[in-house]
Amino acid sequence: MELCRFTDPDIDRLRSCFPDGTIFRPFDSSTKSDSVSDIWITFPSAPFLIGFTYPFPTLTEGFFTQTGLCYIQAMPMVWRILYTLEHIIEQEGVDIGMSELSQLYNLVSHGSYRYLFKCKPE
Repeated sequence: MELCRFTDPDIDRLRSCFPDGTIFRPFDSSTKSDSVSDIWITFPSAPFLIGFTYPFPTLTEGFFTQTGLCYIQAMPMVWRILYTLEHIIEQEGVDIGMSELSQLYNLVSHGSYRYLFKCKPE
Protein backbone atom coordinates (compact mmCIF):
# COMPACT_ATOMS: atom_id res chain seq x y z
CA MET A 1 0.00 0.00 0.00
CA GLU A 2 1.36 3.40 -0.96
CA LEU A 3 1.87 5.80 1.93
CA CYS A 4 0.58 9.30 1.27
CA ARG A 5 2.07 11.19 4.20
CA PHE A 6 5.47 12.23 5.49
CA THR A 7 6.75 10.99 8.82
CA ASP A 8 9.47 13.01 10.52
CA PRO A 9 12.30 10.75 9.22
CA ASP A 10 10.83 11.03 5.70
CA ILE A 11 10.88 14.82 5.90
CA ASP A 12 14.48 14.85 7.09
CA ARG A 13 15.48 12.50 4.28
CA LEU A 14 13.71 14.57 1.57
CA ARG A 15 14.36 18.08 2.85
CA SER A 16 17.50 18.43 0.70
CA CYS A 17 15.41 17.86 -2.45
CA PHE A 18 13.67 21.23 -1.98
CA PRO A 19 14.96 24.82 -2.06
CA ASP A 20 16.06 26.41 1.23
CA GLY A 21 13.18 27.98 3.11
CA THR A 22 10.62 25.36 2.07
CA ILE A 23 8.07 24.83 4.82
CA PHE A 24 6.92 21.27 5.44
CA ARG A 25 3.60 20.36 7.00
CA PRO A 26 2.21 16.91 7.81
CA PHE A 27 -0.11 15.39 5.25
CA ASP A 28 -3.81 15.98 5.92
CA SER A 29 -5.68 12.76 5.14
CA SER A 30 -8.82 14.76 4.29
CA THR A 31 -7.02 16.39 1.35
CA LYS A 32 -8.09 14.86 -1.97
CA SER A 33 -5.66 14.15 -4.82
CA ASP A 34 -7.24 16.84 -6.99
CA SER A 35 -7.16 19.57 -4.33
CA VAL A 36 -5.73 22.92 -5.40
CA SER A 37 -4.57 25.82 -3.27
CA ASP A 38 -3.02 29.22 -3.88
CA ILE A 39 -0.76 28.90 -0.83
CA TRP A 40 0.44 25.28 -0.65
CA ILE A 41 1.40 22.30 -2.80
CA THR A 42 1.09 18.66 -1.85
CA PHE A 43 3.94 16.47 -3.07
CA PRO A 44 4.01 12.68 -3.12
CA SER A 45 7.24 11.22 -1.79
CA ALA A 46 7.75 8.92 -4.83
CA PRO A 47 9.57 11.40 -7.13
CA PHE A 48 12.08 12.34 -4.44
CA LEU A 49 12.77 8.78 -3.39
CA ILE A 50 13.84 7.96 -6.97
CA GLY A 51 16.09 11.03 -7.29
CA PHE A 52 14.07 14.07 -8.38
CA THR A 53 14.63 17.43 -6.77
CA TYR A 54 12.37 20.47 -6.91
CA PRO A 55 11.97 22.45 -9.10
CA PHE A 56 11.45 19.63 -11.57
CA PRO A 57 13.23 19.55 -14.95
CA THR A 58 11.67 20.93 -18.14
CA LEU A 59 9.93 17.81 -19.51
CA THR A 60 8.40 16.99 -16.13
CA GLU A 61 7.17 20.55 -15.54
CA GLY A 62 5.83 20.62 -19.10
CA PHE A 63 3.93 17.39 -18.51
CA PHE A 64 2.14 18.75 -15.44
CA THR A 65 1.50 22.14 -17.05
CA GLN A 66 0.06 20.66 -20.23
CA THR A 67 -2.05 17.97 -18.55
CA GLY A 68 -3.21 20.20 -15.70
CA LEU A 69 -2.60 17.41 -13.20
CA CYS A 70 -1.51 18.07 -9.63
CA TYR A 71 1.72 16.33 -8.61
CA ILE A 72 -0.07 14.05 -6.20
CA GLN A 73 -2.37 12.77 -8.97
CA ALA A 74 0.54 11.02 -10.74
CA MET A 75 1.03 7.40 -9.79
CA PRO A 76 4.62 6.35 -8.96
CA MET A 77 5.16 4.76 -12.40
CA VAL A 78 4.51 8.16 -14.04
CA TRP A 79 7.31 9.62 -11.94
CA ARG A 80 9.65 6.73 -12.85
CA ILE A 81 9.02 7.20 -16.58
CA LEU A 82 9.49 10.97 -16.38
CA TYR A 83 12.68 10.52 -14.35
CA THR A 84 14.06 8.03 -16.89
CA LEU A 85 13.26 10.34 -19.81
CA GLU A 86 14.84 13.30 -18.01
CA HIS A 87 18.05 11.26 -17.61
CA ILE A 88 18.05 10.32 -21.30
CA ILE A 89 17.67 14.00 -22.17
CA GLU A 90 20.47 15.01 -19.79
CA GLN A 91 22.96 12.22 -20.48
CA GLU A 92 22.39 11.61 -24.19
CA GLY A 93 21.35 15.07 -25.30
CA VAL A 94 18.24 13.63 -26.94
CA ASP A 95 15.43 16.13 -27.51
CA ILE A 96 12.36 14.55 -25.94
CA GLY A 97 9.24 16.62 -25.43
CA MET A 98 5.55 16.25 -24.89
CA SER A 99 5.03 15.20 -28.50
CA GLU A 100 7.34 12.21 -28.12
CA LEU A 101 5.86 11.35 -24.73
CA SER A 102 2.35 11.37 -26.17
CA GLN A 103 3.47 9.07 -29.01
CA LEU A 104 4.72 6.50 -26.50
CA TYR A 105 2.06 6.60 -23.78
CA ASN A 106 -1.61 7.22 -23.09
CA LEU A 107 -2.47 8.91 -19.82
CA VAL A 108 -5.18 6.79 -18.18
CA SER A 109 -7.18 7.06 -14.97
CA HIS A 110 -6.34 4.70 -12.16
CA GLY A 111 -9.42 5.87 -10.25
CA SER A 112 -9.66 8.34 -7.35
CA TYR A 113 -8.32 11.12 -9.59
CA ARG A 114 -4.96 9.32 -9.95
CA TYR A 115 -3.31 8.70 -13.33
CA LEU A 116 -0.72 6.44 -14.89
CA PHE A 117 0.89 5.88 -18.27
CA LYS A 118 -0.19 3.02 -20.49
CA CYS A 119 2.08 2.08 -23.40
CA LYS A 120 0.50 2.71 -26.76
CA PRO A 121 0.20 -0.33 -29.00
CA GLU A 122 2.74 -0.49 -31.78
